[in-house]
Amino acid sequence: MQTKLIPAILNHKHDYFIEKETGAGKTISIALSLLNLAHADYLRNSFIDERLRHNQANVQDSGSVSKTNHAFYSPLAVLVVPNRELGLQIQSWMQNLASEAFPNIPSSYLAQTFIKSELLEKRQESLLEEFGVPSIVIGTPTRLLDLVIKKNRIPIDFRLRRIVVDEIDMVIQLLGKNASLKKRMIRLKNPKDGQILVESLIRKFWDSDTKSRPISKLVEGGDKVGVVPGIFHLQGAIDNIKEGKKRLWLEKEMKKVNENLSESLKPLNWENKKKAFSLICMSATINSDLRKFLKSRGWFPNAVKIIQSKTENMTVPSVIQHSCIVVDELESIRNIRDKIKSNLDTNESNTFGNGTSNNGNFNKFQNDEFMIKNTENGLEIHGLSLDNGRYNNVEEANIKDNEVRSYRGSDVKPKPNEINEDQYNEIMTECVANILAAESEFVKTVVIFYGFGGNYKGFIENLNKSGVKAESLMNSVSGSDIDNSIDGNGERENRVYVSAEASGRGMDLKNVSHVLVLGAPKTAASYLHMAGRTGRFGKPGKAITVVVNKNDSRDEGKVRGIYSQLGIQSVPLNYVPE
Repeated sequence: MQTKLIPAILNHKHDYFIEKETGAGKTISIALSLLNLAHADYLRNSFIDERLRHNQANVQDSGSVSKTNHAFYSPLAVLVVPNRELGLQIQSWMQNLASEAFPNIPSSYLAQTFIKSELLEKRQESLLEEFGVPSIVIGTPTRLLDLVIKKNRIPIDFRLRRIVVDEIDMVIQLLGKNASLKKRMIRLKNPKDGQILVESLIRKFWDSDTKSRPISKLVEGGDKVGVVPGIFHLQGAIDNIKEGKKRLWLEKEMKKVNENLSESLKPLNWENKKKAFSLICMSATINSDLRKFLKSRGWFPNAVKIIQSKTENMTVPSVIQHSCIVVDELESIRNIRDKIKSNLDTNESNTFGNGTSNNGNFNKFQNDEFMIKNTENGLEIHGLSLDNGRYNNVEEANIKDNEVRSYRGSDVKPKPNEINEDQYNEIMTECVANILAAESEFVKTVVIFYGFGGNYKGFIENLNKSGVKAESLMNSVSGSDIDNSIDGNGERENRVYVSAEASGRGMDLKNVSHVLVLGAPKTAASYLHMAGRTGRFGKPGKAITVVVNKNDSRDEGKVRGIYSQLGIQSVPLNYVPE
């Protein structure tokens, strides 16, 4: 991978799609290559007076021109990342590498990272003020739009030679094929910040370039360059809609888009423009629709080179073992089934036990804690009960089951079980505590993807109360040292990080042995990226998904479909016997 990618980055004459599986080393290769370019840039071009940069001073008078306090006026490269966490991690990599390789050069001259954060923005502004614009600018789309476009704190000019977009599919968030016309209309008028940023960077480069020349080939579309390609597709779809209020509204909105189309919404028009930089888009999940969309926007006026896996299909590292636990009726658990069965037979399900841990390491799990127990009072279901002891013994369980079964013999259907956030946190805490206890022999670093919205503070609090020491992934990369986790006995503790799917995208944490996906993933691509936090660089790992069935098997079926699409064989967990 690195033997192909690094030379591609160092050569700015071509555009690239980098499509390799998770854990292949795409991002670290980018970081190494850009740091090498930044060092060369510093040795050749740093501390040159701004007038010389813009040819405003005669070269013969250069002796009378004083050097500036800042190394650069504008960046050589811009690296766009989808989330704050990845930006901070790349910044950490570059700082550590620069301190070892170039100890006499402050790393802030070479690279700086800009993300949205109340705690970090003042620090970023301070570094920008002290060291000026670095050779390599790293940042999230929203933050860079603010600094580059709105405030012009980071000028873009003819020095720009590389634009790199990591996790391009997440940065663009292309609408799916089944998206409604209304959603497509809204997206036309309100594209994602990542799209606006990249196209604005290119336009700023054009504005500063004094040596423009025509290029031989224009973007696909010929005489349609300069008009939003999506309008043609939408108009065709509208023509197929029957006369009525919906069609009238869509035609009215389409007219507004055509009349008020701002320059920033139009595709890039390369006529009489110079292509002097390289645009590199990376992800493990770049599909043909995304490639076509980017080309229609004018991102790639010439042929694009592709560095990809042997197959164009989405691939998951073979060293990852995949398993799925299904929670039935909010309290009994089992492995995912190959096909749907009735989830009312309690004899085929098993219930979570206590599974808590009293220290940073996880206690050895006891299999019988997962099962229905035979006590002096008869069979009892041990474990979580969201309804304050709803099933205290087998008699109550049978009564409840009969009530549920009675619905199937009538026209009345039960209402789906509604799970609020507190209940979700409670049941998932129980699941995670038991899983980590059962896997304690193999647990190193754990990444948990939380599936109930983006606010997982309550879930982290529950985990810590249960004995599982957990922290937000954002907190770990922005403040504390991830490797600084030594307990009182001088041994390294297990680390558990909690993240939303978007925040964990692209992250590369050390020694991730387990990924826990809580809830059914949105898509196969979503699962691939979450599971891909483990199994990196050939090291084995486990990806365990936990879903809750609520009077149906919809989530279970969705996971089964994702496994099928990715060619994954689910491995039953032996501590969850059928």
